[in-house]
Amino acid sequence: MELEPIIAAIRAERCLPFLGAGASASYSAAGCEVPGISLGSKLGEKIAAACGYRNGSTYDLPRVAEYFVYARNGRREDLEDLISEEIRQVAQPRPIQTALAQLFLGYSLEDWNFRVVWEGVLANYRDSGAQLESYALLKLPADAQKANFLRTFWARRNIALIDCDLTDFAVALATAFKLDLPQLGFVKGEPAPGGATP
Repeated sequence: MELEPIIAAIRAERCLPFLGAGASASYSAAGCEVPGISLGSKLGEKIAAACGYRNGSTYDLPRVAEYFVYARNGRREDLEDLISEEIRQVAQPRPIQTALAQLFLGYSLEDWNFRVVWEGVLANYRDSGAQLESYALLKLPADAQKANFLRTFWARRNIALIDCDLTDFAVALATAFKLDLPQLGFVKGEPAPGGATP
């Protein structure tokens, strides 16, 4: 795995992690899927199904949510209830949340807010002349052409993509920093006898 630069940056206290929605998604432990909160695109589909939305892509979560409230005669509470139910599905923190909480990521690279903030960060670094090393952990598409496009696109914005599952990253952090990871059966960075591993 290509995680050594990130682990080295954490050790040197030169790492600022951002934790995005993917950190609350489902993960696998001992061959079983542990449910998580739906990511934006899936949540958009669920909200669209609940209100009969047919005005384009369900990927645009704010637009779908706005339509839901409109379709329910302005009852925002119905939307809050639907989202609260999604959140209540998660009974425990995800492994990556546990690992990072013991040490001190991120937004989806497709998130518009992240892009705006990131362009501001880049502008500040360009003006100061300082060097900036940035990494994003995500599962890249299996299609090599799509994966290469993403790597090139984000490299131009000073972000190196690392093809990695967040649970694998949590295990790497737990091992490197001797952390407890009860969801996967790790105690002080070591798998407990009979503990679940990804």
